[in-house]
Amino acid sequence: MSASQLLAVERPARFRAGGLSRRRLVRALIAGCTVAAVFAIWAVPAVAEDGERVAKYVDPNSGVTVEGKLDVSARQLVLRLTMPSGIRLNARYGIWIKPLPGTGVDWSGELPYTHMEDRDYFDDPLRIELSYRPRRGQQSKVALQVEYGWCDLSEGICVPAETVLRF
Repeated sequence: MSASQLLAVERPARFRAGGLSRRRLVRALIAGCTVAAVFAIWAVPAVAEDGERVAKYVDPNSGVTVEGKLDVSARQLVLRLTMPSGIRLNARYGIWIKPLPGTGVDWSGELPYTHMEDRDYFDDPLRIELSYRPRRGQQSKVALQVEYGWCDLSEGICVPAETVLRF
């Protein structure tokens, strides 16, 4: 083909003058990938500067907040359960903590962990500390299922609930 024949070849509509050029298309793809990478970084659990990872869940039915802090340097997990006014955690039902598969740590205590008391309700806030050792050659990824029972004192009902925290 001669040069005049190449110029005479009709380009597809998306590459015509005034449309999206290949260069613009490549730039748009690079910009899109950059934005996607930034959002992927934000989706990772929050990591504080001192090596703490934080996960938080607020029960939409009761308002009970389950917050966990995984301190990587101290090798300790601290769970804190707080209750809004009029809601209490059932101490006889207890708190059950179970590790989910794929966790990269070995727990110092026996899991599933159960915390119960011989009274009606836990004090607010409830704090539970668990120690762990990271497995050799693995990241300290932690995923726990937390089960608890909350009671609405004004309605006179108690309801079991659960959540998963990922660090």
